Amino acid sequence: MVENIINKDMLLLFLILLTLTCKKTKIEGPAIRFKNEVYNFGEVRKGEIVSHTFSYYNPGSDTLVLENVNPSCPSCTNVEEYDKIIAPGRRGNIRITYKASGIPRFVDHKIYITTNIPARERIILTLNGNIVGEEKIDTIVVLPQPLDFGRIEPTDSIRESSVRVKNFFEKELFITDIIPPNKKTEISVETAREGEEYIINIRLHSPYKKGENREIITLETNLEEKPEILVPYIYSFNPEELLKDNNK
Repeated sequence: MVENIINKDMLLLFLILLTLTCKKTKIEGPAIRFKNEVYNFGEVRKGEIVSHTFSYYNPGSDTLVLENVNPSCPSCTNVEEYDKIIAPGRRGNIRITYKASGIPRFVDHKIYITTNIPARERIILTLNGNIVGEEKIDTIVVLPQPLDFGRIEPTDSIRESSVRVKNFFEKELFITDIIPPNKKTEISVETAREGEEYIINIRLHSPYKKGENREIITLETNLEEKPEILVPYIYSFNPEELLKDNNK
């Protein structure tokens, strides 16, 4: 009898603790979480049509509203019908259709989403892949270009992101030297596919330059046809404006 009462009390305590934990981890307000924010459709030929559905859900406590969904290339990327109002805990879909056009190359298109989430000004989905053909295009592609760090907060001591450098020359590409724009920019290189593709990791350290900023990293290479690769990045740092926003 006593043992049963103790077990019931322990179960009740466990349920109370579980409820308190759930309350602490619950996201206040509307929120959005995608299963994947990047879709690579592989290789397609000019004129071929591919489609993909980005799935997401609302882990927040309030209703999520998708106000606008706009592709960076409206002439080749079409946003089909999508779920605009998502209740807490519910799921939604955004279906994208892309028609390959232009010369053989690597393409990287963005889908920009604005919502009613106060903390996220813009959400970016990525659709990329290769358009293939008979002809070979000799070029180096840097994606994204420019790399956008967005609006930096005064509390951000470090901001980091990366770009991909893709080689479409028949010769192998090797990065022989890196020239940063200033001492506060830290750069490292990862090899995705040796001679073909590299990941350039970029870390910005405070103090940041005030205003709207555009900087350029220079990568020196072994290719006579392309001895330098320019990697631009942008960011904005306006602490006075951010302080006004926080005091509203």
